Amino acid sequence: MRLRWLCVDNHLVPDLKTAILCSGVALGVYIPGLYIHRDLKSIGKVSEVFVLETLLTVEKQSRIKDHKKAFHEHFRVALAGQKIPVDICQSIDQDKFAALYRYWNVNGYDYFILLSGFWLPLVEQYKKSIPSIKIECLHIDSTVSPSWKNVGLDDQFHSWLLKEDEGRVICQLDIAKMPVIPFVHRNDALLLHGGGWGMGTYQTKIPALLNTSYHLNIVAYYESDMSVYSDQVTYLRILPNWEPWHTNVAGKYGFPKIGNDLLTENPNYPGLFNITRSVKAVVSKPGGSTLHDSLESATPVVFLEGFGMHEEKNAKLWQHLGFGISFSKWEQTGFDVRVLNELHDNLIDVQGSYPKYMDGLMERI
Repeated sequence: MRLRWLCVDNHLVPDLKTAILCSGVALGVYIPGLYIHRDLKSIGKVSEVFVLETLLTVEKQSRIKDHKKAFHEHFRVALAGQKIPVDICQSIDQDKFAALYRYWNVNGYDYFILLSGFWLPLVEQYKKSIPSIKIECLHIDSTVSPSWKNVGLDDQFHSWLLKEDEGRVICQLDIAKMPVIPFVHRNDALLLHGGGWGMGTYQTKIPALLNTSYHLNIVAYYESDMSVYSDQVTYLRILPNWEPWHTNVAGKYGFPKIGNDLLTENPNYPGLFNITRSVKAVVSKPGGSTLHDSLESATPVVFLEGFGMHEEKNAKLWQHLGFGISFSKWEQTGFDVRVLNELHDNLIDVQGSYPKYMDGLMERI
């Protein structure tokens, strides 16, 4: 094994070089990878982020935007598409993968953290040539999500942040590392979004919420999303030319760019998190990354229909822990702010009580 060694307490221990393998089809398996890379870099560890979509054939890359828009406009199409088995190897440009294979080998990457199961057959192929590498399957959702369902998982090491079947949080990601804003000091506002691709039923809830006193911060993905003209609404537009598989001018992957004066681009965490931590609640489908935002910011989540069974289980877990509520149940209370305050208090009660993912990772690498 091509190891570098550190001396710790007079003992030599391996210092592994980490490849963080993300995907841009869902920001929940992209943004957490940037957090991990940021934190490894901050303590002098060598790591690099790789995004699956950079390996796709030109034809497959060109079709992503079409699928993204179709899934945004028609949630039922997205749900149906999720059920179709995907063999990612059929979409990979083999020349690009061969170049990546050589890059990993020449640069001596030893430890591979996979945030998407679509990476697993590719890394297992690489492992046949370099048997000494270590693979970690990191699950952002509380149960197995679709990208992991059609790959062999039994022989791999798995890290879980949440476990719905155990009804608990296993460990916590660091996001912005800022103090929680007390509920009483928060804006009388909500944040509405549909995850990275703007999927779900959040737009259908706007009319009902306009009849409340809450200000609505709504993430917009396309020009057509900004159809409500009201002082009660602020649109946060994700810039149309931003894609997670495109690097910035420095050649690095970055967080989503939102063209709004309220949000200043930050190299360490998404600007949208500043809104998340300042509102009374997030109204969204129950994506795994949304739950982690909720946990760090102590901001409750009002759940809409999930994007598949894994997200429905995410919502079930959050409601079991007292950190979230379904939209229908909250609506039955007349959108009572006291309900949100109670959920916020439950989140406050657990602040600092969960192990950090990075602590466990440091023991492994």
